[in-house]
Amino acid sequence: MLTTRSEAQVQLNSLPNQLQIHGCWYNPDTQEWLLGLFNNFAVYEDDIWLYQSTKAQKNKAEITLRKGNESKTIKLKLSNKQDSTCTAVFPDKRQLKLIRRSAQPEFKSKDHRTFTDNGYCTDSVTIIGYLQHAKRTVPFFVGVSNFYSREQDTYYADIDAQGCFRITFPVVNTTTVFMDWQREGVRIQDVVEPGEKIFLYHDYATNKTQFMGKNARLHTELRNFALYPPNREHYIYARYDDKTVSHEGFMQKLKDNYKKKVDILKEYMEMHPMLSDRFIQYEESGSKMELAFYLMQRRFSLQRGYNKEFFDKPYMDYVDSLYHCLPQPYTLHRNVSSFLADYLGYYNSMLLRAFIFDNIELLHYLDREQIQPLTQQQKEDFLAYEHAVELSINGKYSGKDSLEIDSLALPYKEGMLRTDKLLNDSNTIRLCNQYKSVIPFLLDKKRIDNELICFGQIEATPILKEWIATQNFYANMEYNRKELDEKILEYFKQLVTHKEFRSTIMERQEMYAELSKQDISHPESLKATDHLKDCKDVDELWRTLIEPYKGKVIYVDVWGTWCGPCKKEMQLVAPIKDEMKEKDVIFMYFANYSPEKTWKNCIKEFRLTGPNIVHYNLPAQQQQMLEQKFSIRSFPTYMLIDKEGNITDMKAPSPSRKAELISRVDELLAK
Repeated sequence: MLTTRSEAQVQLNSLPNQLQIHGCWYNPDTQEWLLGLFNNFAVYEDDIWLYQSTKAQKNKAEITLRKGNESKTIKLKLSNKQDSTCTAVFPDKRQLKLIRRSAQPEFKSKDHRTFTDNGYCTDSVTIIGYLQHAKRTVPFFVGVSNFYSREQDTYYADIDAQGCFRITFPVVNTTTVFMDWQREGVRIQDVVEPGEKIFLYHDYATNKTQFMGKNARLHTELRNFALYPPNREHYIYARYDDKTVSHEGFMQKLKDNYKKKVDILKEYMEMHPMLSDRFIQYEESGSKMELAFYLMQRRFSLQRGYNKEFFDKPYMDYVDSLYHCLPQPYTLHRNVSSFLADYLGYYNSMLLRAFIFDNIELLHYLDREQIQPLTQQQKEDFLAYEHAVELSINGKYSGKDSLEIDSLALPYKEGMLRTDKLLNDSNTIRLCNQYKSVIPFLLDKKRIDNELICFGQIEATPILKEWIATQNFYANMEYNRKELDEKILEYFKQLVTHKEFRSTIMERQEMYAELSKQDISHPESLKATDHLKDCKDVDELWRTLIEPYKGKVIYVDVWGTWCGPCKKEMQLVAPIKDEMKEKDVIFMYFANYSPEKTWKNCIKEFRLTGPNIVHYNLPAQQQQMLEQKFSIRSFPTYMLIDKEGNITDMKAPSPSRKAELISRVDELLAK
């Protein structure tokens, strides 16, 4: 007889022993998980269905499932001999023999499918899941490498009382994802394809994971190999900053580790001969990209600046061979983007000039535009000037004495003197003043070109070149926190034709253009500083800045718009300052070398204004005085000041340590 949903659940749980049909039912011919029957819901067609009704008679059951306005009926007939097999009649009239299993079985045939490559167009992936017997209630999360920023984007889904969740997130192409790494016991590294829907079931009591969906086989194979003990215990890793080994020794150590990884995979493939082509491709290319990534991390141990150091030819020949084995699509492994950043950055550093000079760039521009032609000698002199200045600055930074620096700079001396004379010529000064409005464009363009200069010597696919170019324009906006100059935007369109890449930049362009137009909420939070530019007494300056807030606790943040970690922390402040708005606390910000428009856009973007917030963008000299007074060498720097104006903590908790910060502030307020 037909029952209500709650009655159906009770009936399902109290069926006679021979009709105990809870569990995961598989098609033994294809090894697909087709049906999951749990206490309060069923899993069918990669989704969660509620029980609308059940009928039970001896060894037969008829179950009607409901999802929204849709309902479907499945008929089951259990074997008289064993309760782990049954015959099922599905809504599409298919009649299949099913086997109940607690883990996904081995596959009986090869799968020769290749990974989807959608040409790098944004699509979505949906994961629906059931975490059974989970102890912690933290949200389920998915981490995806951002195709443009190279940082990780994280997406969260709440888990309901039954342990179920649903999450949809964007992907640009087939890509690696990290699932539930905040919860002990799961921590899945997987690969998803655009448009895919996955059902994930994990039982914490047995530590078993099962998948439903078109790529369930691949997800299962990756999960099983991740749990294979030899694979779990071996990593391709060596410390890039280990100076006790030569570059050759470092490379050999990584190659030895890589060979062990390859041998582990080969052994596993012999044990499981029906592994899919996609699994093999993913694991083989993943190990290779892991090796490439660590090899190029070694570049950060090279001497930079003065007496710049480079790898020898055999080292880079081997890395070059790995570059020519990049897997397709480029999004497949997170290490691809990281490796490319280091690999291309290394070659760029061999070719680019370390310092960019405003007026020299302007003179090159006037020459290209045939406004003021340069002679070949003048162009060569500019290079000599840049080399000499670079040697001088890097030499002083490296602690070299002036005689050694002068000796090394001697070949460039005459060119430097001629360039000095040209730059101080009245006609040159007049031209530079006349066209100075072009300089910001030239400097931005030069910085972008410097990131792409290697493509003159390194072979690359058109899509790779456009992707790297897009990353650099994206980074330009994120760094400056403002829209691109119109000339720079036009330059972007010259370099990049891919529709999706263009769309991404234009969306950011519109976002920052709109942000620039917005008025600042609570404009009184931004303090005028022109009246302080003549102050030469740092103690007097400091008293002037904090005196108005005596009787309150002051949380000081010394930051810069150019500082990535500073901006990451600032994104966490808004809820903290809102939580403290009724307390006698002031959030005080000092910006280091921060252009006004970028400074204001950061403040607007992070919602950092209000009655309890003050911002200073001091004149450069006064900002430097404060930083010297407090020996500030890193950014961000956080300080706490008590109600009497005394600094109590020069290393105060950051916003990401919210609980600790609030506790420390409350302690000072209580005194």
